Amino acid sequence: MRLTRLREDWERLGESDAYWAVLSDPAKRGGKWDVEAFYASGEAEIDYVVSYAEAVRPTLAHGDALDFGCGPGRLTYALGKHFSRAVGVDISAPMIALAQQRQGATSNCEFICNDRDDLSVLPDASFDFIYSRIVLQHIPPNLARGYVAEFVRVLRPGGLALFQIPDRLPGRASRALSHLLRSGNDDAKKVRMFGVPRSEVVHDVTAAGGRVVTVAADSSAGQGNPSWLYAVARDGDGAASATEPLPLWQTP
Repeated sequence: MRLTRLREDWERLGESDAYWAVLSDPAKRGGKWDVEAFYASGEAEIDYVVSYAEAVRPTLAHGDALDFGCGPGRLTYALGKHFSRAVGVDISAPMIALAQQRQGATSNCEFICNDRDDLSVLPDASFDFIYSRIVLQHIPPNLARGYVAEFVRVLRPGGLALFQIPDRLPGRASRALSHLLRSGNDDAKKVRMFGVPRSEVVHDVTAAGGRVVTVAADSSAGQGNPSWLYAVARDGDGAASATEPLPLWQTP
């Protein structure tokens, strides 16, 4: 799948049913997500994620945070409550427009529409924290691997990137969408599941100048689809990592 096709698919989803496209509960399809409940789910997730990140990296700075694949900003706004600045990046212009509509008086959240296969729109070593879940699993492996390398490039020394990606999957739809695929629903066909073998992710992180601090089992890809949460730091940054056993990662 080319980047252009990926962008077109997610722009269509952003226009037709953006909240459901992010959290695809079949019962919420067709504009049935309560908007405040949708964003509240992001706050609950980030509260937990930040506590986990601090356990992995006790000296983690709370300066700049990146939400990769931000959609309508469900997690970006939540990150803005923990960090001085939160930046959401997404390939879909309609998703970014929806996120920006919610900004109001919020001054520490920014949104960028990025339709490139890299993050060259962002400077080197510009983020203390990077988070991405249920995003890379919808990006074909040749593109996802490039973004993983970019996470390392834009991560500051002493920072931490947490991202989830399944092991190799055959490009199938998630279980939540399977019944819609069988019924011929066109939008459901746009939301595919992909993965990258763990050995290749570790290789890409290392080649980019990073190191995998820890890997935890994650259930975001659904039952029967092995998935991992990677905690990644800049190689040789000298920042302290946890010296005690980490808490068990519980998929939000």
